[in-house]
Amino acid sequence: MKGYLIRPACACKCLFLKAFCVFALVGCASVEQVTPLASGEFELRGKVSVAQGGERYSARFVWQQQRQGFAIELWGPLGQGRVRLEGDPQRLAVVDAGGEVVSEGPPAAVMREHVGWTLPLEAFGHWARGAPTPDLPLGAERYDAQGRLIGFEQLGWAIACGRHTEVGSRWLPARVTAERPGYRVLMVLSHWRL
Repeated sequence: MKGYLIRPACACKCLFLKAFCVFALVGCASVEQVTPLASGEFELRGKVSVAQGGERYSARFVWQQQRQGFAIELWGPLGQGRVRLEGDPQRLAVVDAGGEVVSEGPPAAVMREHVGWTLPLEAFGHWARGAPTPDLPLGAERYDAQGRLIGFEQLGWAIACGRHTEVGSRWLPARVTAERPGYRVLMVLSHWRL
């Protein structure tokens, strides 16, 4: 066994502990601080299912809202059919998994053509937070025993919000249903960042 250096067990343990401490300190130093988002901005993760007539669609999503602009990433089982919707209330672009813009134009028409269904995206960011869209007519408001808004009607849709969870200092729904004749959208919300 010439040429090999065999350390005693105690020395190996000390070396291991020193290496562990160095890696732990380096790891702690590189942890990125999560900065709070500006008012009205959020990041939301979850699942969406859409029933339209006899057809059903479902996808996982990540929604990032920045003031008027948004980016929504959608994908099916095992990451199939990944697509990104980017835009604002007037314009929507569909971006494929390779980063190429497939289509661009009015949100409802572009979604219907490339995703197969459409939502009022200008309102859905508010509805997902359990709130009506400001400056639009509102009806049929319902509140729970804690005074939280759990249902309302807007833009011809009936919205129901449930399973509220506390996020920071706010109570946000973990389940949002939007329905109109022949159309039902269910969002199950698993992660919020405000």
